[in-house]
Amino acid sequence: MPPGKYRVVQWATGNVGRRAIPALLEHPELDLVGLWVHSADKVGRDAGDIAACEPSGIRATDDVEALVALQQDCVLYTPLSLDDDLVTGMLRRGINVVTTCAGFLTGTNLEPGRREAIEEAALTLPERTGQGSKITGTDEYWRRSVDGTVVTSPLTS
Repeated sequence: MPPGKYRVVQWATGNVGRRAIPALLEHPELDLVGLWVHSADKVGRDAGDIAACEPSGIRATDDVEALVALQQDCVLYTPLSLDDDLVTGMLRRGINVVTTCAGFLTGTNLEPGRREAIEEAALTLPERTGQGSKITGTDEYWRRSVDGTVVTSPLTS
């Protein structure tokens, strides 16, 4: 892998995830190193096959621990629903998380204490890794509904 590439795991292959895979594979600064899938029928399939693009050599898995252990720089987390324990654990391990998941963006549907756990993990990420974290949305509804109180920390250059 050329120096300067970010190691990325794509988390989920729904509408957003399938569209993200070709972009991850083609981007010169990103290296797709893993793919998590929910459906057992996708386990073992090539990421390119799932996304209807060229084969990538990346095999889909549902093995969470194997993926988290890949020493990736970032997880592109795109499932419809938030697994806040999983995301909090990723952040605590020093993994940056980029997400389109509405439950993570607003935090309004989280049980008491869960939002605070995510905030703590995200806000201390720069202290542990020297890197920042940012949470943002991808469509107009999310951009209008997020009010500046979302979990975020400064990005470092």
